[in-house]
Amino acid sequence: MEEMLDTFDINGNFLGIKSRSFCHSENPGVYHKPVWIWIKNGEGGGF
Repeated sequence: MEEMLDTFDINGNFLGIKSRSFCHSENPGVYHKPVWIWIKNGEGGGF
């Protein structure tokens, strides 16, 4: 099953839900909001 993403236009207006492959295709004209999560080891994990 492919990941589905909320999509937005350049002004942030919601357009609908599209597949990740569609969003990452050449010039789809839509954007999705990314999320990054960092997990840091408090025991001297080395960052």
